[in-house]
Amino acid sequence: MIRKSVRQFLLLCVLGVSFLGGEALAAAPVTVTAVDKDGIGRLVFNWESAPEFSAEVEDGYLYIRFTAPFDTDLTAASNALENYVGPGEVLEGQQSVRFPLKGDITFASQKKGTAVILEMRKTAALQSETSSGDAVAVRLRAGDHADFSRIVFDWPSANVGYSSRTAGDKLMITFDGLAKINLGVLNNDPLAFAKAATLATSNGKTQVTVDLPINSSANSFRNEKSIVFDIRKGKEIAASAPKEPEPAPVKTAEVKPAKPAAAPKVEKEIAKPVEKKPEILSEEVVEEKTTTSANAMTLNKPKAQPQPVIERAPEKEVAVVTPLPEPAPIDTRTTEIAAPQPVKNTGVVMASAQIDAQPKTFTSLASGSAIAPIGPTVVLDPPAEEKPVVSEPPKEEAAVRPEMTSEPKAIEVAPVVVKPAEAPLKSKLEIEIANLKDGFRLIFPWKTPAAMAMFESGGAHWVVFDQPIEVDFRNLSGPYKFLVTSARQMEEDTATLLRFNFREGYEPIVNKANDEWQVDFQLDTQSSVKHPLSIQTQGISASEFRAFIPAVDNGREIRFTDPTSGDDLVAMPLNAAGWGIPSARVFNSITILPSLQGIALKSTAADIRIGQEQNGLAITAISNEFAAAKNEPREVSKKPGEEIYPTPEIEMAQFVKLAEWRQVNPLLFNIRKQELQKAAAIAPKKEKRDANMSLAKYFIGHKYYAEALGVLAELNRHYPKIEKDREYRLLNGLAELGMHRYDAAAINLYHDDFEGDVEVAPWRGAVSVGLGNWERAAQELNYSAPAFDVFEKEWADHFRLLRARVALENVDVNLGKQVLEQVKAPKLKAQKAEKAYLEGVLAFQISDFPTASAKFADAIKAGYRPITEKARFDKINVELVAKLINPEQAIGELEKLDFAWRGDELEVDVQKRLGDLYVATGQIGNGLETYKRIVRHFPDSPYSRDLGRKMNELFTDLFLDGGADELPPIKALAIYYQYRELTPVGDRGDQMIQILADRLTRVDLLEQAAQLLEHQVNFRLEGLEKANAGTKLAVVHLWNNKPEEALRVLYDTRWRQLSPEAKKERLHIEARAQAGLQHYKEALAIIASDRSLEADELRAEIYWKSKNWAAAIPAIEKLIGNGGSTTQTDFERLDRQRIMQLAVARNLSDDKAGIQRMRAKYRDRMVETPDQAAFDLITEQNDPSETDFRQRATVIAQVGQLESFMTGYREKLENGQFWATY
Repeated sequence: MIRKSVRQFLLLCVLGVSFLGGEALAAAPVTVTAVDKDGIGRLVFNWESAPEFSAEVEDGYLYIRFTAPFDTDLTAASNALENYVGPGEVLEGQQSVRFPLKGDITFASQKKGTAVILEMRKTAALQSETSSGDAVAVRLRAGDHADFSRIVFDWPSANVGYSSRTAGDKLMITFDGLAKINLGVLNNDPLAFAKAATLATSNGKTQVTVDLPINSSANSFRNEKSIVFDIRKGKEIAASAPKEPEPAPVKTAEVKPAKPAAAPKVEKEIAKPVEKKPEILSEEVVEEKTTTSANAMTLNKPKAQPQPVIERAPEKEVAVVTPLPEPAPIDTRTTEIAAPQPVKNTGVVMASAQIDAQPKTFTSLASGSAIAPIGPTVVLDPPAEEKPVVSEPPKEEAAVRPEMTSEPKAIEVAPVVVKPAEAPLKSKLEIEIANLKDGFRLIFPWKTPAAMAMFESGGAHWVVFDQPIEVDFRNLSGPYKFLVTSARQMEEDTATLLRFNFREGYEPIVNKANDEWQVDFQLDTQSSVKHPLSIQTQGISASEFRAFIPAVDNGREIRFTDPTSGDDLVAMPLNAAGWGIPSARVFNSITILPSLQGIALKSTAADIRIGQEQNGLAITAISNEFAAAKNEPREVSKKPGEEIYPTPEIEMAQFVKLAEWRQVNPLLFNIRKQELQKAAAIAPKKEKRDANMSLAKYFIGHKYYAEALGVLAELNRHYPKIEKDREYRLLNGLAELGMHRYDAAAINLYHDDFEGDVEVAPWRGAVSVGLGNWERAAQELNYSAPAFDVFEKEWADHFRLLRARVALENVDVNLGKQVLEQVKAPKLKAQKAEKAYLEGVLAFQISDFPTASAKFADAIKAGYRPITEKARFDKINVELVAKLINPEQAIGELEKLDFAWRGDELEVDVQKRLGDLYVATGQIGNGLETYKRIVRHFPDSPYSRDLGRKMNELFTDLFLDGGADELPPIKALAIYYQYRELTPVGDRGDQMIQILADRLTRVDLLEQAAQLLEHQVNFRLEGLEKANAGTKLAVVHLWNNKPEEALRVLYDTRWRQLSPEAKKERLHIEARAQAGLQHYKEALAIIASDRSLEADELRAEIYWKSKNWAAAIPAIEKLIGNGGSTTQTDFERLDRQRIMQLAVARNLSDDKAGIQRMRAKYRDRMVETPDQAAFDLITEQNDPSETDFRQRATVIAQVGQLESFMTGYREKLENGQFWATY
């Protein structure tokens, strides 16, 4: 314990140096939905990843406990389930919720995917439903989807069985229950693949028959209480071509291409041939049947398929390419090439596959794209070999299609020679897919090293590799086509450029395994950069921007143009995964884009140059616009911290003119106020607006912010469009800032109107300080620092102190020291206190503890309470870290401070520190109580979520790791009951209850131990574990002289699958309980056939309790010398005890002969033992005097009851073996 305290104290010292800073463990956002339908209340917790949970009813409440903290709102769910429960509440620690129950409720719970579901119903309603044998109402729903029809049967319960089969054009569905189904939903409005339905019932079952198209298929699945059937149209069997007579041989002749003959009216018109190649090669990823255009011919892989014929027109020798109707493609990836041309003076048709050099595009079916047919074309698989292949078609390939307008003619088709396309210059990379929970993984399986960049531009995600390769998108099919709506490869000879569009809600995260790049997509996740790269701007001039990015292990830079936006992009792929730019940085003519991997730059009017240095990249952007006319003044939009120009130099305020707005000395405030109010009241309509604006400025100049807001609100009521006025927006923002309404102030002052305005930037910095946005505050205040002096000294010092505070919050001690030195002799009490306090913080950060303590003391003497109390708090921390005071003294000082200051962040800091010290000094109860106050009263504090987790850890350590052993049992029990909602679910929680119950039992707090175990048996355990815990609970009840409770528990926790040993143990306990109720015959009957040592001990006890001395004597004598203990000493002691009990039994039965025999038999074993005198007194045969009789009675009373059976359990408890079987 001492070592643990030292370790905790050291940890507290580190926390003190860092102001107790730390990121809070964020609780998961959980959406809770509820519905009350058909007498069943359904409560659903929708998690991102559902943790383990437990659901229990305790003292009229439904408790639901999870193993992870979460945030949620239970109001709507409570209202929806008002027939079952009252208003729900989230308990301390944010891992449990509870609802008050209304009446007797039964419930069932389950975890399904990412959801935790509870269903509840009134007990009376359940009995009513189960007792009814009538047919139940089943709702039928039906609808058509893209390629299938769906029929849904909504049953009132999820336990109905069903079966189905398809026979011909019928789908027959049989439900194992009687149902009333309205088939009019389907019969009145037939579906595409389900025409009509009939219903029949017999033998307690319901059969539904659905009419289907020929060759249809159906599959089914269960979705909770619904049974769903999806019906799809099967592939149509093409009619075989009529057998034609063997065609007569004809002479080969030159065949010239001609326009295809017009088709009959019943067919679609065939498009004219188009010589032009398509600009984009598309790779359509589909699962359904692909329909080839009407003017295309398909050459398939080696498997023989019917082939089209070349027909000669009657008037001319013209070859007509006539396809079969809708041939099924072998591969969904196709390449369109020009139509085959006949070779001069031969009957051979040559076809060459030419791969277009244009970018390849993948567009899913969800994107609604369509590709117009280009004909006549031949659709070929990509060539696999470079040698020409001569294809000799089998006999069945020479199919003849009957001519619709005349008698069919046939010609001999010579072999087709296919000339392969040129081998691709790039190797192939086939994108792979892996499933993730709530998402999927896109895998780029490179075999060789390739650097990668990934960023967003022009409404799409770009993936750029610095090595060239041809990418195959064929695996982006099935469910993934709805997640990756389009994928396109852009033409680039030296690199690989991929452009993706992803479904909203899925954000990518980049990883790498060896040379393989992986991009994970999961629902409702946030894109994150594991290793953010910083941007260091350098020497910026009017026409040149320079920056340094510390990125190493780079690839080659890739330059290209975004075809959508026309932006010039520069990508710098990196070999190491997870390095990127978290947020955009916008400069003049150049933007550094946010990236998940690598670096991406966008420029509209600059020449970007990238130099690779030893420790990073040097980026130079020369602005063509500014370089061409750099001598002309130009107004440039700037963002604080991102300017390519230095801060403008101004000598006096041009916009925020506080001194001018003030008008008069504060002593004359009321007189001037009345004059301005009167002027505003009587001003003509055209001048009323300006008069009220002057009044609002006057109030702000004198810091009467509430009054200013009143005037501004009245202006907005009369002039609604004034809210777009720049000056009105400024006044509103300043007034809200003065009222400490930082969110409202940010809406006005963060407006684009004030971007780069050096006079407004200090006020924006003050807003950022109020919001705790230290990075933005540093940008605003550092940018405007040279212009602080345009304001009066009071305001200039105020902004410098703010800037110093921000620097120290960002641990920039050098800047903080520099800025504090600029604050010369402040006059206001608040600023004196603030400066002294910040100087103390500065000294604390550089570990100059004496100086820090002295500065904090100066701040306390200044007497400005908002600063004084903060200084007092930090002074305690400094002295504790410097070991000038001990933790107990620090606790005393902090307890005083806790009562002296309330209501803001300081109160939370004081209580947090106080709780940490309580825990460090072993006052766990006080620590938990302090943490509980923070969580309850300051739920929005950054500490709250982290403290919820810490409370769980403390509670667990207290009762699992022996911390509670340091506490009195009653104190430990009180802490447990006060924070029992922190009990973890699962085995750890069960073990915690066992340990506490064990400790309570050892000190004979049997009632409290039984209550703990009773709760565990009733609400936390099932099956075997419940039975084993019930066994131990029954023993505790016997120790507490409650045999009837022991019997009740044994009966309530029966379990058929217990081991023989466990069953025997429960029988022994049952017999002991029956004996405790004086049901001696029943007790003996239970163990009648048991000949074990435990049963013999139990029988002896039962005979003893029933005073059946005649039966007790042989039963006890049988136990003598038969063990029952593990050591020789205990064995001898136990035997002496049994001998004494035997002597008492013979005395009570007046068996003098028996006493004489046992004296002769056992006298030597009792010599020189503590029991010798008592043994002699009982077994001597002389007539006892009155004194001897009293002594003999005392010995008999001391021998007491025969309790060797229960004594065995007590020994197990002391030896730590009581829970061995559990």
